[in-house]
Parts: sequence; C-alpha cells; structure tokens
Amino acid sequence: SADADHCNPDGSLSFAYDLIKSRGAAVLQQEKGIVLPEEYFLIDVCLLNIAEHKDLQTEKDWFEAHPGVGAFVNWVTVGDLTSPKTLPLPKDVINKMAYDLPDWQVDRLYERVPALNRMLQAPHNSTTPVVIYFHCEAGEDRTGEVAASYYMQFLNMTLADALYIDNHIEHRNIRELSQHAIEWYCYYLRERWHFSLTCDE
Repeated sequence: SADADHCNPDGSLSFAYDLIKSRGAAVLQQEKGIVLPEEYFLIDVCLLNIAEHKDLQTEKDWFEAHPGVGAFVNWVTVGDLTSPKTLPLPKDVINKMAYDLPDWQVDRLYERVPALNRMLQAPHNSTTPVVIYFHCEAGEDRTGEVAASYYMQFLNMTLADALYIDNHIEHRNIRELSQHAIEWYCYYLRERWHFSLTCDE
C-alpha cells in the first residue's frame, strides 16, 4: 500500500477512502482473483508516528466523521536498531533476548501480529465483512515489517520468503530498521513458540 492521504489542490489533506477501495479491489482481482464486496467495514491500522502528525490527524478525523464505515487504529512502528544476526553477543544471549522480546521491543510485534489475526477472524457483524488496511507512508518498510511478521506466524512462510515479498513490492530492499525487527520476530517465534524457522541465513 502507499500513502493513504491525498493532497487537495488547496494544500489540505483528505483520507483517500475511495482510492483505497478502488485500488484494493483492482489489485486483489488482478493478483489473487478475489472480488471484494462493494460494502465492507474498513479497519485502518496506521503505522505512522508523531512526525507524520498531519497525516495521522487527517485519518483520525475522517474515521471520527464516518464511524459506520470503519475504524482507525494507530500502531506507531519504528523498527529495531540492531539485527540478531550481527549483534556481537554469544548465541545463547541472542536467543534469550529473542525469547524475552515482549520485555523490550518498541514495536510490540509479539502483541500486534496476533491482534491482526484476531481482527481478521472476528466478524464485525453478521452481514458486513471486515477489511484490514495497514500502511505507513511508502507501503514498504513499516508495512513490510508487520506483513512479513504476519506471513511467518500465520501463513507458514520462511524469513527469506517473507523478505522476498517485502523487497519486491517497491523494487527496492526494505530498510534496515524494519528488516531488523522482522529478524528479531523470526528468532522470537523460533525460541519462544518453537516455530520451525530458519532465521540465520
């Protein structure tokens, strides 16, 4: 996904709801053969931070004005400074840090990735399907961080396969901070929940 906010001719911002719906429907139809229903409840999981406050406020205001259409959630996402692959510490210490990820990771992937899955599994009501639209500004780095973590935990993808998708969406590699967070999440799934993941390649 790309930036959810549209700059109007007068310089003001507006939430690009119609564009998101049309583009999302076209991509799903073209790439997956999935036809989105005309009406659905849109959960906007926004990964922006306070430095992007204008976009944040634009989205928050839009959903407050359109409560029946969807809901706004803000999960500030910044990535991790170091990679478990290159941190100069003994392997057992790295693995213990991964096990203890909930004690220190700022992005709280351990909490948010399962929350995304619960959103997908829990119906909004008996007739309206739920669509989750999570995004940052470019739709590559922070979005890729959350997406790759979801792929590994719930779609049984390897770290390499998840990163391959992230690195080919915008024809560039995902930025280091976001990749580090994905790598730590791979270690966490392996060490704490015994996922059969190869995280060291």
